[in-house]
Amino acid sequence: MNDAGWIVAAVLAAIVLLAPGLGALSWKQFEGKLSWGLILTVGASMSLARTMIESGAASWLGSLLASSLIGLAASPMVVIALLLIWLDG
Repeated sequence: MNDAGWIVAAVLAAIVLLAPGLGALSWKQFEGKLSWGLILTVGASMSLARTMIESGAASWLGSLLASSLIGLAASPMVVIALLLIWLDG
């Protein structure tokens, strides 16, 4: 499904959810439970992800991380110790 398909599906679902007489929520209930902070965070994250993929930064960061982790594969005890220290903090 292309991007427009997902957008249309989401808008239709919102209309059905909030439609008078059909919907499961009234507008006041919906508005009271809506978290604008969450919506903005998800939107910003998706925008950043798309930009990183299109610019090649995601590929670069992934290969940088993968090459850094290859050295840790030889010593799993170091990884376990670092995880324990991190979880304890």
